[in-house]
Parts: sequence; C-alpha cells; structure tokens
Amino acid sequence: MVDVSALQSPDDRRSQHLIRQLVEQTAREIENAFFMHSAQGHWVMRAHGTPGYVESQPDYLLAWDADGRLQAINSLARQRLVEHLGRLPEHIGELFDMDQLRRVNASSAQRLPGLGGLYGRVSAPSQRQRAQPLRQAQDARIEQHLRLATRVKDCNLAVLVQGETGAGKEVFARQLHQQSLRRDGPFVTLNCAAIPESLIESELFGYVAGAFTGASSKGMQGLLQQADGGTLFLDEIGDMPLNLQTRLLRVLAEGEVAPLGAARRERVDIQVICATHRDLSAMVEDGRFREDLYFRLANARFELPPLREREDRLGLIHQLLAEEAEACDVEVMLADDALQALLVYRWPGNLRQLRQVLRYACAVSEGGRVQVQDLPQEVRGEVVASAESSMSCPARQLLLDALIRHRWKPADAARALGISRATLYRRVHEHRIEMPRMKG
Repeated sequence: MVDVSALQSPDDRRSQHLIRQLVEQTAREIENAFFMHSAQGHWVMRAHGTPGYVESQPDYLLAWDADGRLQAINSLARQRLVEHLGRLPEHIGELFDMDQLRRVNASSAQRLPGLGGLYGRVSAPSQRQRAQPLRQAQDARIEQHLRLATRVKDCNLAVLVQGETGAGKEVFARQLHQQSLRRDGPFVTLNCAAIPESLIESELFGYVAGAFTGASSKGMQGLLQQADGGTLFLDEIGDMPLNLQTRLLRVLAEGEVAPLGAARRERVDIQVICATHRDLSAMVEDGRFREDLYFRLANARFELPPLREREDRLGLIHQLLAEEAEACDVEVMLADDALQALLVYRWPGNLRQLRQVLRYACAVSEGGRVQVQDLPQEVRGEVVASAESSMSCPARQLLLDALIRHRWKPADAARALGISRATLYRRVHEHRIEMPRMKG
C-alpha cells in the first residue's frame, strides 16, 4: 500500500500532478515486481524504447512457458500488442522468430525483431523458486512405452527396462511409479553394479542385530522391506550375483523376506521394476543369469531409444541446459553453432553425458551465451557453416524426422519441436523440404 495523503491540501496544484505521476510510477513498479515474482518459472522478456531502461524500468513484460505459450503480459505490453496485432497472441512465436529470440540473451539489452523500435533482454526460468518444473520433453515411443508399462504394472506384473547406459532408465522407472496405482507408496532403488557384491545382500534383505561381525547393534531394514507397499527399482539387474538371484526369486514368488540372522520371515508387498544395458537372454543361455528369475522379471520388456535416435532431443537439450544453468547459478542460452554441434553429436553416453557436457559449458561460458568453443573437444564435431551444406545439416534432418513421424501434419510436428506453425513453414522453405500437400 502506498500512502500519499497529507494533513492539508497544498495551494499549488502542480504538486498534485507530481504526486499523481509518482503514484502511477509506483503502481507500475509494484505491478512489474509482482509480475517478475509470479513468472519465475517461465521465460521472461523485459522491453523498453530506451536500452538503458530495459533492466531498471521495463515498460513491457512478457512471460512464456517451455512450450512457448504466453502465460503473462503486463498492462502496457497488452495494450501495445492489441494495437500492433489487433488481438492478444497465444504463442511467443507469433511475435518473434524463435531462432532470433535465442540471440536476445540475458547479458545486455538488444533491439527486438518485430516490435518496432523496442530494446529487450530475455531471461531463463528461475528453477530454484518456481513451483513446477519445465515440461518433461518426451519421445513418442517412450510415451507409448510408459502408457503400456503403467497398465502392465497395475496388473501386478514385473517390468524390465532395457537400453544403453545413460539412456534414462531410472527416469523412466520413476515416471512409471508416479503414474501407477502405487504412486503414494515408496520408490526404493538399488544399483546392483554400484554396490560391492559383499554388501548387496545386506542392503537388499537387511539384517538383525548381531547378524555378523561389524553389524549395527540395532540391525538394519533392507530395501525389500523399505519398498513394502510401493515399488522396488533394481538397476543393472544383470550384475546381481547368482546366489542373490536365488534369494530374490524366492521373495518374489512367496512375498516374504528373511533378513540376515532372522529366525522368521516377514511379509512384504512390492512390485519390481528392473533395468539393464545387458542382454539378459544371452546371459541366461550362458548360465550367468537364472532363467526362472528372468521370466519372473521380464513379464513386459521395454527398450528405451538412445539419445541420438530420440525425436525430442532438441527439447531435452534446452530442458537440461536450464537445469544445469541453475546448478551453476548462471543464466545462459545456446548459440546456433553450439546447438548444431549438440544435435549432430552421437552421444555414446546418452542423457548422462549430455547433462555433464551442458554443466561444463555453463561453467566455462561467458556473456550469458554458450558458444561452440565452450563445448568439450569431442562434442564440437563438424559444424555446418554454409548454405550449400544445408541439405545434410542436423537441423534439417530433425525437422524432416518430426514431419515424417507426425505424418506430415504441420500442427503436430510444430508442437513436437516446440515451435509455432509459422516458424515450421519458414524452416521447411529454408531447408527446401517438399511437403506432400505442397507438390504441384
């Protein structure tokens, strides 16, 4: 609340006009402060007709989410947009070319394309304080796997998730748990490859006091008991020793667990999700994995695609960049050459490697912009630099893949890429892609 009252009204009316201007300015600052507080989880543009006022006293504020949908517009921006377009836009792509917008970084005010004479700067979401995370980018095949796996899991069948190292198997398992009927129960994980063989048994089954030399005097509850009523995720199940495979099979068959040193069994109600990058069927043939346990765990098998084959890798890059920028306490955007290098790289380490590369880039970049030279040497690769090479550039291939997967439907392809239909049509023309309906 702002109080501008006085005990006596001054004779000079000019002072009242001054007070009115101060009140209007204060009200505008309060509105902008509330806007910035409410928009912490979104991309935000500050704009003004004079570069020096963009940061301290912006006249125009716009906020949009990870999909580009406008979420908030302050009063002055609303008025200007109605005058400029005759209506309020729904997507930031209706106002700016998304490629050009990425160049309006957070380090300094730059002239905005498309709004005539305005300067502005764009800042990334503040992840530390936002209430909801960015929308999870998702490949269509993974979404289908998730829907089917949820139905299988809710029928009390075990799920086996396969895929290359770092492909996001644990993320998939957590999403599966959150969408299942056991979402309110615990989600307990054990990486069978990360724990020494001598400790896996006690971690999984627990033990009673005095069960062995060095055991805690209070005993320890095992992960099987901790997962009671929920989900147990066994990562890298192919690395579980054969003797423990036998004990695990008995637990799954009987629904009872016996901690080390215990005289009696305890009832447990768990559902199991397992993951591995190994070929379990080949291990069964070689005698390195129990066949009966394999068929108990592989009621339904789902293969996650590697990052290099995922249709949502563009969205994943931007999503993980925002997360790693928050971890480094910086605000950054990707330069075009850096983005192109990230898109063309084959990512043998998949999502885990991508996250590490982006964190490194955030740490070494300057000026709020990740350039290609900020990427590790092995990732830089060959960046396409001329128009003659556009027919084989990764951006063209990404656009073409989206159109093919969505049966050449522009709206669906644009939505999958996180761009407006206008931007999609422009890129189709730039990359000389002939859509079926355009023939003739």
